[in-house]
Amino acid sequence: YEICDNDLDGDETNGLAEFDLSTIDATAINGQADVVVSYYPTMADAQADPPTNAIGPLYTNLNPINETIYVLLENTVTGCVSIPQALDLQVNPLPVPTAPTPLELC
Repeated sequence: YEICDNDLDGDETNGLAEFDLSTIDATAINGQADVVVSYYPTMADAQADPPTNAIGPLYTNLNPINETIYVLLENTVTGCVSIPQALDLQVNPLPVPTAPTPLELC
């Protein structure tokens, strides 16, 4: 999941940005009925019984530039839970404009 750095945290170059994890729920669920998705900062959190420290839907990465979180699906009818899957979060730097050379015309 890639987004561009922004100035929401007061620094547009620190590699930290807010991810809206709800925007990828449908991709994670992939059309399955009666399934909910949750996100966890570590594999251990996702594998705990019950899982702990869920994050989102809005999440600011803790590690600049890239970070891995874990996705877990649960069937709300059967209670069955998926094996956690890694999801890489990537914060891309903003392009840096350079001042153009002044042009003169007579």
